[in-house]
Amino acid sequence: MVVIALSLWGLSSARDSLKTVHEDAMRSALLADENIHIQVQTRMQVLLAFQHAPDSALAGIHQHPTSTHLEAIAANQAQAAALLKELDAKGTDLQARQLLEASHSVCKAWRDKLNQALDAIKAGDFSPQVMANFLEAGRNEGEAVVKSIVAFRDHQTTRADTESKAAQERYEVAMVVFALASVLLGLPASVLALSLLARMRNGFAAANAAATAIAANDLTHTVAHSGNDEISHLLAQMETMRSSLHQMMVQVRHGADTIAGASSEVAMGTQDLSSRTE
Repeated sequence: MVVIALSLWGLSSARDSLKTVHEDAMRSALLADENIHIQVQTRMQVLLAFQHAPDSALAGIHQHPTSTHLEAIAANQAQAAALLKELDAKGTDLQARQLLEASHSVCKAWRDKLNQALDAIKAGDFSPQVMANFLEAGRNEGEAVVKSIVAFRDHQTTRADTESKAAQERYEVAMVVFALASVLLGLPASVLALSLLARMRNGFAAANAAATAIAANDLTHTVAHSGNDEISHLLAQMETMRSSLHQMMVQVRHGADTIAGASSEVAMGTQDLSSRTE
C-alpha cells in the first residue's frame, strides 16, 4: 500500500505540474502576446489616422472617416485593459507580479502620450510637430511598453519550462516506484504498469520538449498528441497554445512591418507638405 501511495503521489504531482504549465504559465504568455499585438496595432492606427490630414498627399486613398481609426484605437485600449486585468487576477508568482507592476507603470506613461496625439487628431491638428511628437513617444514610451510585456511573457515561458521539467522528475520517481510495485504484484500488473509507464513517458517527454521549445521562443514544432486520456488532452491544449502563440508572433511581426511602411508614407507626405508650404 505504501508503494502504491508513493506512486500515486508522483503521478498526481506530475499531473498538477502539467496543469500549471497549461492553465497558468502558458495562458499568461498567450495573453501577453495578445497585448503586444494590440499595442502594435494601436500605433499603426494612429499613423493611419495622420494620413487623413486634409492637405496630405495620402488623404485621398482613404474611403472612410478619421473616426474609423479612433474607434479602433478605443477598442484596442479597452481590450488591452481587459487583458491586464485578467493577468492581475491570475495571482501568479512574485516575479511575475513585479513584472506586471512595472508594465502598468510604463503603460500609464504611454497612454498619456497616446492621448495627447489622439486629442490633436480629434481637434483636426495634423501638424508635423504633432506627428513628430507621437513618433518619438512610440520609440520611447511605446517600445518600453512592448519590452515590459515581452519580459513578462518570457518569464512565463521559462516558468512553464521549469514546471515541465519538475513534472518529468516526479514522473521518474513514480516510474521507479511502479517498477517495484510491478515486481510485487506479478506479471499481469507488470504488463499493465509498463503500458501505462510507456504512455506517460512519451507524454511527459513530449510536454517537456514542447515547453523547452516555447521557452526558447521556438514555436515551429507541433506538439504531437493522440488518444482520449488526460495526458492527450493536456498535450492537445499545449499544441493549441503553441499554435496561438506562433500565429500571434506572425501577426506582431506583420504589424511591425506595416508600421514601418506607414511611418515612411506619413513621413514622405509630411516632407511633401513642408516643401509645398515653403
